[in-house]
Amino acid sequence: MADSSENVRRGVLGAIYEYKNRNIVGGEILIIAIVCGVYFASWWVFGGIFAGCILMFSIRILSFLLCTVLTLAWGGIGYAIGTEFSAAAGYVLGGVGLLLGYTVHFSIRH
Repeated sequence: MADSSENVRRGVLGAIYEYKNRNIVGGEILIIAIVCGVYFASWWVFGGIFAGCILMFSIRILSFLLCTVLTLAWGGIGYAIGTEFSAAAGYVLGGVGLLLGYTVHFSIRH
């Protein structure tokens, strides 16, 4: 009986973790769409990027590509922040950004 309840507990915790990570990725997509829409001063660009990124998650290979790009962006942002202090800090924060991005983005892929 304990084995069954352990599996249920593990499944519920996994679903909660995935739900929280989906919110993070949804926020990233919204921020990207807003920035691009403001940069190009176009609601069409905003809507196209927002809808396109959301639809990309329904196609497995495109979902993988989007998750890879977002993960690399986290690593690049970490590296850029770290290089403000030193080159070593850039490498460390870039690696941390890659690891965090990987855990967030690839935990929600189907």
